Amino acid sequence: MSTFGHGIAFRWRPSAVVQAVGSSFTPLLVLFALLAGADVAPAQSASAAQRVVLYDEDPSDPSGHQYLGSVKWRSETTKLAGQPDDVAVVADVDIPLRKFKMTLSLRRNLDPSLPASHVIELTFRLPPDFAGGRIDNAPGLLMKTSETARGTPLAALSVKVRDGSFLVGLSNTTADRERNLHQLLERAWFDVPIVYADRRRGIVAIEKGASGDQALKTAFTAWGQYPAATQAAPGAPDGNDSTGSYVVQVSSQRSEADAQASYKVLQDKFPGVLGAWAPIITRADAGTNGVFYRAAVGPFKTADEASQFCGTLKAAGGQCVVQRN
Repeated sequence: MSTFGHGIAFRWRPSAVVQAVGSSFTPLLVLFALLAGADVAPAQSASAAQRVVLYDEDPSDPSGHQYLGSVKWRSETTKLAGQPDDVAVVADVDIPLRKFKMTLSLRRNLDPSLPASHVIELTFRLPPDFAGGRIDNAPGLLMKTSETARGTPLAALSVKVRDGSFLVGLSNTTADRERNLHQLLERAWFDVPIVYADRRRGIVAIEKGASGDQALKTAFTAWGQYPAATQAAPGAPDGNDSTGSYVVQVSSQRSEADAQASYKVLQDKFPGVLGAWAPIITRADAGTNGVFYRAAVGPFKTADEASQFCGTLKAAGGQCVVQRN
């Protein structure tokens, strides 16, 4: 292990940085081939830029070199061949002094036969005269609490797809998955270790900030994995927190059976948003208008979390309203 610049630590041994998601490499490569052809819809909303620091190794200077840049986070709708639309988190990195551009894209794995919970795509765009040459390796990702803290590796396997493009599959074992999701949501910075063609090394430190937190929470909420990833309630099935104060109503019908059937139709139409959620069916007496049965998802701890989920459903073409639980 070597260290330079504000306590940033490199962990270059594969066992330390990149922990395999399993021994089945072929299914992962098939998944990565499919994801490489994914179409991404226009961003749902713009975001404020957050801080990025590129730490480059220099054999003549133990402190290395630092280059400041920025990142813009957003959530997007992705289209995959043969699979339903889903939500992705995208971070666009720009480091002007190095003419270094990179995109980090996080999406969940929708194929249950493959040993990965989520997939992170790293795409580097460098000029032909880039000092150090191309990016030869991106051996994994680390999460850390602050810019100067030492990162903790995500349990993952990194595969090079082509020059400048890498795909990282996150482990789907129960313990690894829970730990990875907790780190992704709770830690404030990403570290992306890289190895240049000239064998020098670097780290791209990416701040989540408010916009990154919002983009990640929007996606994990749409996937039915938030707030379960941070604080699953004991006894609550599928990670749904029974103590939440808000729900997102998606349908209102005259009978409980119709409410259940209506929700199933919506779940089939919007699997990327509703697929992981069981409906909450409640009876509502509307007085002279009669009795209605409402189908909702949740509960959510805050109105903001419920609104983010509702916004994701509306962006996919659905209708919803946030209500008190």
